[in-house]
Amino acid sequence: MPANSRRAFPSEVKGWDIGDAGEDPVRWKHRGRHTRFAAGAAKQAVNDSGLVEGKYDPTRFGVYLGSGEGQQDFYSFTRMMSHALEGENLDVAAFTREGLETLHPMSELEQEPHMPASHMASMFNAQGPNANCLTACGRQQPGDW
Repeated sequence: MPANSRRAFPSEVKGWDIGDAGEDPVRWKHRGRHTRFAAGAAKQAVNDSGLVEGKYDPTRFGVYLGSGEGQQDFYSFTRMMSHALEGENLDVAAFTREGLETLHPMSELEQEPHMPASHMASMFNAQGPNANCLTACGRQQPGDW
């Protein structure tokens, strides 16, 4: 952000759970935090819109979202690295073995940028266009669009 900019968005969300949006937290366990926030906001937006499921053509209902990569499991990655480092060399086989034992496939899949939009489309039976806009970090600022 430019030094002369007055825009700042520092915040932290505390105590919120996907259950607050009426969704089953167990079902959302392996979905990224960014996906849970997006789903909660989408559910609120759809509820506020007055759309009633079954009263619209789902092929004309789409999702367009701006989302980057999901949260990374840094703890597991460092564990994999520590098990695979031999001096200055990385034992790729040990790294892979540890990854297969440590990482959860669904949590890894959830890091893909398109996943929040996909979950929202599924939640609302949105069969129209489903797209995710991803820009390079720092290339856009709120208010500069």
